[in-house]
Amino acid sequence: VVEKEKALGGTCLRVGCIPSKALLETTERIYEVKKGLIGARVQGLEVDLPALLAHKDKVVQANTQGIEFLFKKNGIARHQGTARFLSERKVLVEETGEELEARFILIATGSAPLIPPWAEVDGERVVTSTEALSFPEVPGRLIVVGGGVIGLE
Repeated sequence: VVEKEKALGGTCLRVGCIPSKALLETTERIYEVKKGLIGARVQGLEVDLPALLAHKDKVVQANTQGIEFLFKKNGIARHQGTARFLSERKVLVEETGEELEARFILIATGSAPLIPPWAEVDGERVVTSTEALSFPEVPGRLIVVGGGVIGLE
């Protein structure tokens, strides 16, 4: 496996569905307790956003480490970097110069947000879903542009 990112797992695990589900699940439990929906009610319950974000990061880390463990357990070699084809069955890992040969090669390019031409991502006022999962504070207002699965989530 050739992977450009340091952590394994792809977009869903690292910056998509897994971290967003960790945040949603936790905030849902908080809501249920605040409203007394699960047989318990706590007055003055507050969200500790830095702790919530740390929990999200811990969930992601546990999952990426799980993939690393499975790679090792199953004898799957991992090469960090990007690759280009040398032939039908051979690729070159650009960063290391290593040549890899295989009978079958699967190309999994992942995904990236589509940024409208009129928007410039600055990491503060205009962000992608990746930055939105790590806001240091909950915004009072937020506009989501895009109706794909990530935007809806």
